[in-house]
Amino acid sequence: MERAIENLHPRGCNATNPLPRRFKEWMCGLFNSAGWGAYYRKGSVFIKPEEMISAGHYCDFGCNFQAFTNPEFIKLETLGPLVELHGQTVEHTEH
Repeated sequence: MERAIENLHPRGCNATNPLPRRFKEWMCGLFNSAGWGAYYRKGSVFIKPEEMISAGHYCDFGCNFQAFTNPEFIKLETLGPLVELHGQTVEHTEH
């Protein structure tokens, strides 16, 4: 694995010379079929459940779950599927 990382990064990163942090903040999105996400920080675990709709069409390249972090906080977001509304309403509940 170390050799694969060295091939991807010209500075020769390894366990003692990790990839440099270019940004203080970081965000990623994914399709999470597990129906929950969690993080552990400073001795506490935060669990965020989500009602995942497998047949739904999700924005952001199919993401129904996103995480954002910076030095001050971590944020977990759930996203509902895209729907067409014809005089109706839609609700997305986060717990």
